[in-house]
Amino acid sequence: MRILIVVPTAIEVQPLLDELSIASNPVVGELIALELAPHANLEVRLLISGIGMMSTAFYMGQLIAIQQFDLVLHIGIAGSAHDSLKAGQIVHVSSQFIADIGAEDPRFDEGFQPMYQMSIVDDEAYPLTRGRYINTTLVSMPVPLIQDIPQVRGISINTISGSQKTLDRYSILYPFEVETMEGAAVHHACLAKHIKYFEIRSISNKAADRDKSNWHLSLAVDQLHDYLKLLLDYFNNNLAS
Repeated sequence: MRILIVVPTAIEVQPLLDELSIASNPVVGELIALELAPHANLEVRLLISGIGMMSTAFYMGQLIAIQQFDLVLHIGIAGSAHDSLKAGQIVHVSSQFIADIGAEDPRFDEGFQPMYQMSIVDDEAYPLTRGRYINTTLVSMPVPLIQDIPQVRGISINTISGSQKTLDRYSILYPFEVETMEGAAVHHACLAKHIKYFEIRSISNKAADRDKSNWHLSLAVDQLHDYLKLLLDYFNNNLAS
């Protein structure tokens, strides 16, 4: 089973890099072969995609155009838009909106018209469903470890929310629980190429809180690492072919 792990930054997989004695500053866009001794049935590659949708879309598109993968695991940290999601909690982001693509227009809620509501866009054109990327991989590939964690909706943005006002604005425009900067790019690429995928995020902070003394980055990264190992164990023992 060929698995591609896509992560925005090396920091988010630092424990894995340390375990495998891989340089802590891999080049963005570099494809790294992971030698995972306990997972002999898996062929795993790691892509550091860079921060944001543009970098992620480029390196993902470049890679999946020439290589085939049975599964993509998009992992990383995320900001929570709801108090119900606590620091270190692992979630499955089953859908994504690109939240800041559209047009400023005073006739619409919050003075903003999302792109999918514009007449020039077919909001049902695959891979979109009412302007949203929806992942149905769990239907064809039911994974108990993923089914048992919170299933959340995400937004992908180019500018991280830095105020409650911004977060409230997005909440009026879109139904979501977590905020990311890359998720929609991976959803689009995998849906367009019909590749099974999961977006797994670990909550590091409350969205819109820019005071990093309130963040729990180390906890989020450690929890993500532990969960990734469990996932790879599961795929190695149950789905590898």
